[in-house]
Amino acid sequence: MDRLTLLQTVREILEQAGFQLTDICSFRTIGFDFIARRDKTLLIVKVLTNVDSLSEEVANDLRSLASVLKASLLLVGERDGTSRLDDDVVYYRYGVQTITPATLRNHLVEGVPIQVYAAPGGFYVPLNGKRVREIRERKNLSRGDLARLIHVSRRAVRMYEEGMDARVEIAAVIEEVLHPSVLTPVDILKPVDRLKIEKNIREIPWLYGFQREVLSLIEKIGYRVIPL
Repeated sequence: MDRLTLLQTVREILEQAGFQLTDICSFRTIGFDFIARRDKTLLIVKVLTNVDSLSEEVANDLRSLASVLKASLLLVGERDGTSRLDDDVVYYRYGVQTITPATLRNHLVEGVPIQVYAAPGGFYVPLNGKRVREIRERKNLSRGDLARLIHVSRRAVRMYEEGMDARVEIAAVIEEVLHPSVLTPVDILKPVDRLKIEKNIREIPWLYGFQREVLSLIEKIGYRVIPL
């Protein structure tokens, strides 16, 4: 679908999920399309038919803004280049969570948890390492026993218990052996982690002298300034 239709579809999904929405931002210098709120959850939304068109610069600006506002950040689209994005999978574009509109609807309206994310090397599932160890011990299985059952090394089992995620095919076998579930859903509404600001105002080269002086004064009286 074209971008305007996709944008309207995303807004309708969020409204069905109980979010209140701002108007669509039409300023080209603003990287996001609109902001949504539900209770204490603040969500910054960018919509692109082809998510490959999101630049690293815009992605960094959006992440900085979300960090300052303690907001979640989502890019919603249908394709990455010439390939269609899979539903019920979280992708990442320069650190920005990226999903399809169907994934958005399934998760926020239908209540379907998202358990798979894409990363270099394939698709992965977050594991609850503590649960893996607890259920393994409850079933009187050693790490070696579990390793043989799921066809991985003993070292891999230890790493799963310490928090390493598993490839989808391995996670499916772990689920069969260690039921009930040891999977941890991907939380797309988790606020963006606070970003580390490495430079102070006087070290940012693109600020005009007057801007630098004013912002430096604001910092001196106790405010935190983050140029976007």
